[in-house]
Amino acid sequence: MKKSLLGGILLRRCKRKYTLKLYHPVTHCIFDLDGTLLDTDSIYAKIYKNMLEENGKTLTPDILRIISRMTNENSWKTSVKQLELNVSWKTLAEEYEKRSYQHLANCELMPGVKKLLLHLHSNKIPMAIASSTTQHLYARKSVSHKELFKLFHHVVCGRSDPAVAEINKSVSHKELFKLFHHVVCGRSDPAVAEIKPHPDVFTVCIERFEEKLKPSDCLVFENTIDGVSAAIDAGAQCVAVPTREAPKKQFRHATLILNSLEEFKPEQFGLPEYKKEKIKF
Repeated sequence: MKKSLLGGILLRRCKRKYTLKLYHPVTHCIFDLDGTLLDTDSIYAKIYKNMLEENGKTLTPDILRIISRMTNENSWKTSVKQLELNVSWKTLAEEYEKRSYQHLANCELMPGVKKLLLHLHSNKIPMAIASSTTQHLYARKSVSHKELFKLFHHVVCGRSDPAVAEINKSVSHKELFKLFHHVVCGRSDPAVAEIKPHPDVFTVCIERFEEKLKPSDCLVFENTIDGVSAAIDAGAQCVAVPTREAPKKQFRHATLILNSLEEFKPEQFGLPEYKKEKIKF
């Protein structure tokens, strides 16, 4: 009985291995921040919902879909107009920024992130972050994961902010972020002319790895349509992990679409596969 059970398991594993679709092998990985590494979307949505309710309105899925790709300023201008709010968009935008900053230090990691980052780092795969956020907010969002974020080689951000140095002194998920080679924040980096959906942030991020790379050597992980478009236009391959609200058909241009990073199989892109657990009887 034990032998037949073992044989069945091994057969299923062999079938999975040989039916797994393979893509162009990569050597480096780049991650988006919001909604890909960190669950900031739920924080933003909750704050937006509460603020609308305080003004007698409801955050509908349609409104959320419309504002999700807008700046803070434009999202509140749109909400004031469409929902006929009796408050100025500027007052709402300022309050939203204040509340967001308070809560962003409590960002949770998205499912599968920690396992994937530690796996790539242990196999010496260089990693970086390319985000449209500002350095100021990047520091705030990564505060609870400092050690993990040390794994990144570099970060490319958006607008420059003099407050960054002070915030970085106080940050706390730091160890995880140490794994990254670098971080590029699209709104803080002078080398980034345009943010997503323009490819600049990824082009700059690829250039900042120590090795001279072809864009196709890099695998980007993204959760938005604009992010996927930017990665593909930069010449990289892209794994899309859309939010539940986003229609997957809009991500057709992605190399691969997943429900979660927990589904990611590194070996599909020539990366070392996760170690398999030994079967115990």
